[in-house]
Amino acid sequence: MLAEQPEHAVINDANEQLVNVYEQIKCNPEFIIDALKAYDSVLCSRELYLEMRQKYNRKIADGILDTEGAALFIALNHRAFNGVYRVNKSGDFNVPWNNRQNINSFDENNIRNISAYLQEKDITIKSGDFYTACKSAEKGDFVFLDPPYIPVSKTADFTNYTKNGFRYADQCRTAKLFKELDEKGVTVISCNSNVEQVKELYRGYNIEEVSFRTSVSAYGSRRDSTELIISNT
Repeated sequence: MLAEQPEHAVINDANEQLVNVYEQIKCNPEFIIDALKAYDSVLCSRELYLEMRQKYNRKIADGILDTEGAALFIALNHRAFNGVYRVNKSGDFNVPWNNRQNINSFDENNIRNISAYLQEKDITIKSGDFYTACKSAEKGDFVFLDPPYIPVSKTADFTNYTKNGFRYADQCRTAKLFKELDEKGVTVISCNSNVEQVKELYRGYNIEEVSFRTSVSAYGSRRDSTELIISNT
């Protein structure tokens, strides 16, 4: 969406902290920039990372959505193992440190440009159920559905972006929504892991296999992998 910069758009995600990042970049870009400059100005250590993570988790526990929390979200993302975002059943962010001391966690001009775009255009930012967010979609609209991927193995189960997780039943709801939007004349694109369950859920639609590279170890080694892009066009 940010690359295309439409005049009218809705951003929705179940993760309130992620949505708060959009809100704070829109309204308080200079605070975000100053906070990230401060975090990046010191060498990171395991102790410092855990201190930042603890501060962030206190905000989650207290339901606080503010500029400091948004800055911590971005800073932790660049200091966490493989940039993973994962929470436990209590909702606490629990990804370990990536062992990198020198961090450059943001692009100052990019934050200001995103802020200007979100302020100048008709962009609604919300957090809630994806089904509810798409109720108002009409013929001619474009919807991109980006659910947590179905794990390709038992050891690759990183779907806990919120404390409620994202179950297979939610994958089925996503596919059901995809079909309902298609029937309304909405252009829909989604993506997911390259597994048979996804192919079955979206049987009858255009399914394209694409390659990407992914980190697979703490040492930063990478391997080729594939994912599926599903569309009704």
